[in-house]
Amino acid sequence: MDTVVGKELIYAVRNPNKVFFAKLCFYLFWSIQMVSKGLAFEDADRIYKILSLVSLGFLALKFLLTDWEFQELVIACALVFCGFMCYLMTGMLPLTILALALVGMKDVPVRPLLIYTFYLRAAIYLYMVSGAILGFIPEILFGKREIFDIVAYFFTGDFHVVTVRRSIGYSNPNVAHISFLVIALLYLYVRKNKLYVLEYLGIVFSNYILYRWTGSRTSMLVVFFALLLSILIRIRFFKKPLYIIGACSFFALLAFSVIMGHTFEELSDDPTLWQRICAKLDSLFSTRLGLNHYAVSTFSVWTPFGQKFQNDWSMLDNAYLNFWLRFGLINCALFLWANTGYLLRCKRLDREEAFVAIVSMAVLGMMEMSLYSVTMNVFLLLLSVYLYPSKRIVFPAENPIVRMLQ
Repeated sequence: MDTVVGKELIYAVRNPNKVFFAKLCFYLFWSIQMVSKGLAFEDADRIYKILSLVSLGFLALKFLLTDWEFQELVIACALVFCGFMCYLMTGMLPLTILALALVGMKDVPVRPLLIYTFYLRAAIYLYMVSGAILGFIPEILFGKREIFDIVAYFFTGDFHVVTVRRSIGYSNPNVAHISFLVIALLYLYVRKNKLYVLEYLGIVFSNYILYRWTGSRTSMLVVFFALLLSILIRIRFFKKPLYIIGACSFFALLAFSVIMGHTFEELSDDPTLWQRICAKLDSLFSTRLGLNHYAVSTFSVWTPFGQKFQNDWSMLDNAYLNFWLRFGLINCALFLWANTGYLLRCKRLDREEAFVAIVSMAVLGMMEMSLYSVTMNVFLLLLSVYLYPSKRIVFPAENPIVRMLQ
């Protein structure tokens, strides 16, 4: 990361305390958001609302302590305005929180923040899992599910195992496993994809045990996908093709979701070949394709700035269609363009760790809505490079906490 050599460096040297406290305020805002999400607080919980107000207070203080140039201030105000307009149009906060977080990233280096996020999320997750196992954190059992288990075959001779799905302290088993996926991706990011064999085996073993508890097939497979991608991207023969395919992933997955949503057909008494194909794909995607078809048949797909869903929104787990239908064509196009642009940036700068994380979350978006929530998809903070150049303000600091925040 480049060092600032102009007036921003002079400002930082002359105002070290102000710059430090501005960054500290953002870390406090981010920490509260991460703790709230990590402890599985729901939007309707009173404690979550109180913590959100406190975190927004720290973010407002960060804005006041930050030295803004006129162009940066105009862009920041426009982004915050768009975020609040999305909330008014849809009644949903994810894009509002994303806009506020990206604006607050002014003068905050991304990599140290994501390293800090890894340790924080990992500690919270360990607390949640330990609490659920020891019994001091209540968990919800979601009934039995038949899962495909290769390991069980060597002991029972049967690939199929019936397990009771556990939420291990979270609102549902899927959220529990997605949280582990985020931590695994953060670990790959922290280690820059350069893991030892034992580290890979540790993630694989943890992922398998968690799968036996949650029965969450999607997140389990995406973890394995991320590990495989992190290995292949380091091999020269695969590097360039993977970068090209990855750069197309967001628009390709959206196109697949939209086309299948419009062309999907239910099985009839005399099923056609296409109906049989749809049935097989729908089973593979855990009935998501049928829900996609229901969504595009029920809601308007041509709204430019989004619309409010009624009671049917929770049925649509596909993040691409959910984003398009909920937040509108313009916001969806900007979101996909920003992520695609960053993937091209990864190719140009050979940022393997960021590439693996973003593509893995893109694949998860086919089955889960976490793609556009910055409290789950923390790698959206990387998009702050579009608002502020990839620079780092450096000033003399003896305090180790200050050095961490730099």
